[in-house]
Amino acid sequence: MAKARRILLLSAVAFLISLCALPQPNERAYAATSLGQYQVTATALYMRKGPSKNYSSIALLKKGTKVTVYSIKNGWAYISYGGKKGYASSQYLKKVAAASLGTYTVTATSLYMRKGPGKNYGTIALLKKGTKVTVYSIKNSWAYIQYGSKKGYASSKYLKKYTKTGSTASSSGTTGSTTPSTGSSSYQYEVVTASALNLRKSPGSGSTILKVLYYGDKVKVYSVSNGWAYVAYGTAKGYVSASYLLNLNGKTICIDAGHGGSDPGASGKLNGSTIYEKTINLAVALKVQSLLQNSGLKTVMTRTGDTYPALSQRVSIAKNAKANLFISIHSNTSSSSSAYGVETFYPNNNNGTASRVTNSIKLASYVQARVAAAMGYASGYGNRGYFYKDLHVLRENTMPAILVELGFLSNSTDLKKLASATYQSKNAQAIYDGIIDYYKKN
Repeated sequence: MAKARRILLLSAVAFLISLCALPQPNERAYAATSLGQYQVTATALYMRKGPSKNYSSIALLKKGTKVTVYSIKNGWAYISYGGKKGYASSQYLKKVAAASLGTYTVTATSLYMRKGPGKNYGTIALLKKGTKVTVYSIKNSWAYIQYGSKKGYASSKYLKKYTKTGSTASSSGTTGSTTPSTGSSSYQYEVVTASALNLRKSPGSGSTILKVLYYGDKVKVYSVSNGWAYVAYGTAKGYVSASYLLNLNGKTICIDAGHGGSDPGASGKLNGSTIYEKTINLAVALKVQSLLQNSGLKTVMTRTGDTYPALSQRVSIAKNAKANLFISIHSNTSSSSSAYGVETFYPNNNNGTASRVTNSIKLASYVQARVAAAMGYASGYGNRGYFYKDLHVLRENTMPAILVELGFLSNSTDLKKLASATYQSKNAQAIYDGIIDYYKKN
């Protein structure tokens, strides 16, 4: 009998150990303050008890579901939804842009914009009287604001809601005017710069949401009043916060698909077939062209087929088109099959203007970050960084110029990705997003 009890006791202990086999997440390690509202982008997303697929699910979240995110680490977000807290893959979550209270103007002769809601916080900027800012919240006499690309706090005592002359703006931000007609030809294309932006029925943060727009989406802008733009996106028409729109009209981007024709570039073997660099470069370049043109940007291509323009011709094409940016797309190779990842190069001479190198470096940093993430190398060795390299198409151009190496054809993992239509689209989107990042922040 005693032996039987011992066996039962040992069995119970073993069962309890098995339940605790997975490392238990330390929720105290996560900050109490949230990173904001995020939206599920997958068709369905499991919310789990811990940061791994090995943990059991708590809930199944549908596409469009909004959750509060407290932290993101190693590809997993600690979230709350419907009173429950748990983890979900951060890959399928997009931040929802905070709704603004509208545009305000500074009424003091000068007003400090600070890092926090108090006079003890350091200053970010000094705002002059009449400066317009976007206000997101007001609490304890401090407003959380945006000025240009900077966000911070200012005393709400010296901020007044902006009202356009002759308008009848109410406290909710509505103008009292009738909805503008989109039948007019008077509009311009602009691009969404928020990760997610609500298209609303009327110009106010409390208005009904008609649709959610995402980073890089192109809209037709018909009018802007009191910080709200009346826009059309496809067949949907409504209002969005004008703070998250970027006007790229008049910009021309030169896209250079490396190699081509008699120069195949690097190559790799996949399932018995030879994959040539020139083919991958062109496929991605054409997709970037389509994305740019759909956003209202002008493009010029150094090649659109299997041809080989000389390096000097590629530079001349960009110069003759008076391009604002030059982006050369390549795929890498190495004598070692273990080398992998993404890297981007920029020039170090001031050919054209003194700021060309500085802007090239900025462009390289944005494109490198986006493409590395698209290839699954947001951090670690695979994100090889951005560097100076003395290359003809970079050195001889007169506008900001970069050359991005999407991955290594000599590495089996990179090769499989680069040869797939899925990753070619991902890389094209990443290059496009990097260009938008550059114009948004530069």
